[in-house]
Amino acid sequence: ATIIEGKPTYFIRRRFDPDTMDFFRQFFDYVKGSHKAFLMPTWLPDLNVAGPVVSGTATFDILETGYESLYFPREQFKRLYIQFSDGTPPQTVTVQTATIPEGETNVQLILTDNLPDPNPGGNLAVETISFLTLVRAGDVVNLDHDQTDTRLSFGIRQVEG
Repeated sequence: ATIIEGKPTYFIRRRFDPDTMDFFRQFFDYVKGSHKAFLMPTWLPDLNVAGPVVSGTATFDILETGYESLYFPREQFKRLYIQFSDGTPPQTVTVQTATIPEGETNVQLILTDNLPDPNPGGNLAVETISFLTLVRAGDVVNLDHDQTDTRLSFGIRQVEG
């Protein structure tokens, strides 16, 4: 099994955005180093949409044939993180079913919840669809402080499952 490891780094402007620093304090208090697992996007374009994604619906098509038979049966590939280029906040969704309708070539995903509806009847501008991966943080958090900014980094390791 392939294990994903990494060391994400975040640039925090403490002076102008102290809430972000507070978020990370609470986050690391919650995960207790490598004690508790959490979901983190791969930040990669893991899936690509095929055609428009209608605002407020729970279905859309992807180009990746094979997802329905190779990835979807495994629990860790049912959770997606969708980023939009039109200012719509990112969404975390769960795929309920993945099938190729008869006579079609694209995979149709049916989600457990509807996508956001900022533009009723319109289309969403999907920028990236990433898998949400279950990971654990490392036990060391590095903080590199400047006068007003902090670079925060920590190790992560994928949880098998």
